[in-house]
Amino acid sequence: MDYFGILKKAWNVTWHNKALWILGFFAVSSSGGSNYGSSGTSWQESASTGELDQVAGWVEANVGLIIVLVVALVFIGLVMAVLGIAARGGLVHMVNEAEEGRPVTAGSGWQVGFRYWGRTFMIGLVLALPILLIVLVMTVMLFGAGLGLSNLGAESASAGLGFGGAMCCMLPVFIILIFGAAFLVSVIGELAVRYGVLHDVSFGQAIKRGWDDVWAKRGAAVMWLVMLLPGFAYGMVMFIAMLVILVPAVLLFISGAVVAGVVLIVFLMLLMLLPGAIYNTFYSASWTIFFRRMTGVDTTIAPSGAGVTQSYMPPPPVPPTAAPPVAPPAGANALED
Repeated sequence: MDYFGILKKAWNVTWHNKALWILGFFAVSSSGGSNYGSSGTSWQESASTGELDQVAGWVEANVGLIIVLVVALVFIGLVMAVLGIAARGGLVHMVNEAEEGRPVTAGSGWQVGFRYWGRTFMIGLVLALPILLIVLVMTVMLFGAGLGLSNLGAESASAGLGFGGAMCCMLPVFIILIFGAAFLVSVIGELAVRYGVLHDVSFGQAIKRGWDDVWAKRGAAVMWLVMLLPGFAYGMVMFIAMLVILVPAVLLFISGAVVAGVVLIVFLMLLMLLPGAIYNTFYSASWTIFFRRMTGVDTTIAPSGAGVTQSYMPPPPVPPTAAPPVAPPAGANALED
């Protein structure tokens, strides 16, 4: 399978169908999201008692406002989560429509996305359970180990060291299990969503088919590895863009220009919205085009070069030709005479 040809085709579909970007903005792929760490020391270390008292007084005087803001943020988060699930399924449908040469509209994408919202949600929920179970077991064991070590006396120091050493040996095993489960969940999830939306099967059947495809070595694992390359390139570009704006913002905060620093941070967040939407669209399009080829729907780019594709139709079967007549033996006519 031509994986880099799939990436090239996915980019053509992404670039020439900008209606996809609307759903790509809401769709959250396996590579989406960036976490920004804190730079510098904790502000509590340098804050004076008077400043802490002022902050505490402000919080006490604005409890109602804080509650309203928290509720608003939770509500916005829930709305974005609902839209993100719908956008994921709708984006699969829209890319498939583009591949079939049909019109691509955001309205039809949202309609299909909400139609299969429950199925897409259940696929993500069921596949997340193994990872949650591993994390839960690891947390319970580490917490139990720490509690046991704290209760051990000096006479049990050797036992405590042995128990702690065993837990240290188990920690890499849990990390490997988490990464392995995350890999399987990511690959099976991409296939299962497309089975659910494009083949219209239940979430259980979609997960089973995705699982079978992974173990049948139909190229899904390789596709996941290939998608690391554009993901790494996108991450590096976003990291450089973040540094270009974040470093001056930090310097403004240090110099006391808080308002200017906040404006720069907001500008950074707005700047990353469009590239994030484009990359999410490209990521989903890549998996959809791969899925179509894996399941036997071959496609070719139309001669117009506008990114619109046409489905490949196999040639009609050739009718069987009649066998040529066999010549009689050399002495057959003489014997008849």
